[in-house]
Amino acid sequence: MRDMLPLKKIKFWMPIILAALLGDLVFMLLLPVSAQGLSTHAYLPLVGKKMTLGFGSLKGKVTSATTNAAIAKARVCVSGAICTETDPLGNYTFGELSMGAYPISATAELYDTRTTSTFVNGRQENQFNLTLSPKIGGGGDSKVMLRVILTWSANPTWPDGSPNDLDLHMWLDVPNPPTHIYNSNRGECTMFPNACLITDMTWGSGPETIDITHIENAVYTVGVLNFNQTTQRPKVPGISATAAHISLHDLRGEFYSIDVPTSGIGDFWLAFRMVGNSTNNTYQVEPINCITWDPGDAVPTCQSTKTGFQSRPRMK
Repeated sequence: MRDMLPLKKIKFWMPIILAALLGDLVFMLLLPVSAQGLSTHAYLPLVGKKMTLGFGSLKGKVTSATTNAAIAKARVCVSGAICTETDPLGNYTFGELSMGAYPISATAELYDTRTTSTFVNGRQENQFNLTLSPKIGGGGDSKVMLRVILTWSANPTWPDGSPNDLDLHMWLDVPNPPTHIYNSNRGECTMFPNACLITDMTWGSGPETIDITHIENAVYTVGVLNFNQTTQRPKVPGISATAAHISLHDLRGEFYSIDVPTSGIGDFWLAFRMVGNSTNNTYQVEPINCITWDPGDAVPTCQSTKTGFQSRPRMK
């Protein structure tokens, strides 16, 4: 038998071989190593990153931001061209979509259009819910001036069984001490502070919604608490992993939105401030967008420190 030809040293800078195995994409890096007994080099594969290819389904539910009721016959589109209509329970389904990111929108009569994006994993059933705000003014909610809507990831629970529960909070810096609106103090929409929490969801996705019926001469501060992120529940991820999203709506429809930062230490997302002027009913949004700690009833700052609020069980 003839001897095998000796390996030649070939100059590669980390060549990549792509191999398809059972529909998955496997990245294999070939790196130079010294082969015992040889004066040259051999190249051995190292498995790096594995990604799921193929088609995945996308389904979800379209609901109202003010009642959490299902919206039937809403039109849901991905990539602006592949469209379907929700059933009487507000559910939609796309059967086969290639793996990747997609723009997605939902429209319904008397509701603001919602446009965002989602990611479809191959060979999986992907869940993505959509919340629509009833139009403000005109044929919609004539008594509402401004609406704040919080939504987040769709999974109802975390790995330890804890509810995936985010809470929307709002402070007004008047009077003294400041006015704090949240699930345990829902505010009042027919008198001061002319702002009230109207939906409070505790099992993933949301929505949580605060309506403002009259603008006060005040600085409004808006943030979100990851309710079950406590020392007693170490398997609950940080708020930066919740895909939390806040949108603001007025007569124009959705005019401002902000997403939770994807990194940061703390259980509270301080999203933005808004300066109100009651004389001409105007408001100016000032983004903050930092991760900090539960401030209790105090107005939060990005420098809020970890206190007893994180070590005690939270009650609702």
